Amino acid sequence: MFQKILQSLQAKYNNGQGVNHVIGSTCHNIAMLYMWEGCFEDALNYMNMAVSIRVKTLGYFHASVAVSFAKLGIIYFALERLSSSIRSFNQALDIRIKLSDEDSLQTAKLLNNLGVALFHQGEKANAMDRLIDALRIQKKWIEESLCRECSIFDTSVTLSNLAKIYYSRCDNIMAAYLYEEALELQTSILNKDHQAVLGTLCNIALAKAMAGEATNSLQILKTLHNLQSEKFGDKSREAAEIKGLMGVLFIQQSNYTVALRHLNDLLKWQRANLDVNNPSLVNTKCIIEQISHSVKNM
Repeated sequence: MFQKILQSLQAKYNNGQGVNHVIGSTCHNIAMLYMWEGCFEDALNYMNMAVSIRVKTLGYFHASVAVSFAKLGIIYFALERLSSSIRSFNQALDIRIKLSDEDSLQTAKLLNNLGVALFHQGEKANAMDRLIDALRIQKKWIEESLCRECSIFDTSVTLSNLAKIYYSRCDNIMAAYLYEEALELQTSILNKDHQAVLGTLCNIALAKAMAGEATNSLQILKTLHNLQSEKFGDKSREAAEIKGLMGVLFIQQSNYTVALRHLNDLLKWQRANLDVNNPSLVNTKCIIEQISHSVKNM
């Protein structure tokens, strides 16, 4: 439908005075459709057209141009072209600052996306600065205005991304704290078995395990396993994977009997669902054999 609209608009304005901002909006919308379908190269072509036309018809420092640059950054990120992604996010950010829009929720989301791209580029310090800037804006909106659910969720996403940076730097205590902050926000607006909540619970457990808090981590994983089993079934992949994580932690606690029980549950699922030569299955078998051999020699 948008393609036909675009052709009609191009025919109309090509016979008149040239491009029109409506054509830029149509190119932007077509790019978004391709983006949602995962056709990122096609999305890139149309979004670049949208940027070019919007700059020409609206001027560079316009909110619509900032929106297209922001989406262009997401497309480049999906294509793993990180330098181009960072450049596009920065261009969008420069426009928002010029328009005195630096404290809006849209700017906060843009700063979060820029931080993620910088993190993947390996620029962890710069990534942390951008995420902290985003968090400052988001917390201000939550504390001083009506707390819309999308604002609360976006803030939890920023907290989780900041936690990932601390986790990558082996500051696991701070990572666990930030994940817990994210979880508190998520559980205020989402069901306890929402995928985002379950993912954050798992991240908290991993961070605490890496911080040497195996007992606390196991308690969280037990809760997570119960939630996964209720939502997906006791024989689901999600439940089996948590069993495997618990098995590893029980090994660290030298509780080999319980560890073997959990790892055998994982192996049972893997044998029923994976190829016999799958690396994960082979690895689980090797761990079980090593532990069983150690137990026999104790």
